[in-house]
Amino acid sequence: MKCPHCSEELGINNVCINPICSYFGTTIKNNEKTNIDNIENNLDSKANADIKVDHVENNSKSNDNFNQNKVHHNRNNYDNNQNTNRFKNIYSIPYNKSNNISRDELAIFIGNNSNFYINHLNKYNDKHKFLSWNWPCFFFGYYWLLYRKLYVPGAALIILTLVSSAIFPKGIHLSLLLLIRIIVTLYANFIYLNNCERKIKNFKMNVINIQNLSNTQYINKLRKKGGVSLAVPLIVLVLHIMFIVISLGMLLATRITPHKFSSPSYYF
Repeated sequence: MKCPHCSEELGINNVCINPICSYFGTTIKNNEKTNIDNIENNLDSKANADIKVDHVENNSKSNDNFNQNKVHHNRNNYDNNQNTNRFKNIYSIPYNKSNNISRDELAIFIGNNSNFYINHLNKYNDKHKFLSWNWPCFFFGYYWLLYRKLYVPGAALIILTLVSSAIFPKGIHLSLLLLIRIIVTLYANFIYLNNCERKIKNFKMNVINIQNLSNTQYINKLRKKGGVSLAVPLIVLVLHIMFIVISLGMLLATRITPHKFSSPSYYF
């Protein structure tokens, strides 16, 4: 039996043993295999129907060139849209009608802790719930944003922190940062998922000959495009530490006064 998500042979007890599969280490149930087979059969039937239509159009080309060109033009637009939005079997199943991204594609793109964000996506689709809580974002702030490759919001939060510390007194500055941190935390999951969807759409539109890629090639490219970044938050952390050390050094230098030497008095 093969895994319906990566088409690789399953291991003992129908467990997926493909390390690049998003269902790696998960027991695959029989009903999942049946659903995927039905999807493949529907796609094959649709492809056969397209072949028959092409055959009829070719036979009628000599009778009506104008109509044939019009139908052929419409079919080319349809095929191009299908090739853009459909990759391989399971990846052609969007998680809502207005989106051409499957849950598997989103899970591969997110990478670490993808189940948490998929569950939040389900709540959003079912109840249109925009607000939720993200503890890593609350504790780490812009470091979490940079870790999840949300570079623009992360840079904006850093600039806002620096401006606030330069303008307001310490008490007001800390209160303002806490308020901003709570607001960002409440919208963090929604912002992150929308960012993932936008990047996946751009990736699928910009990849040349996406239909010629194998499942493994497509997964590797999608995983490389998404995932997380440790380098950027570490660089910001080092710069932050250097800034603190330099500030403390300057503060200590201003408080340490040199020893006062009294000049000798001369009496004549």
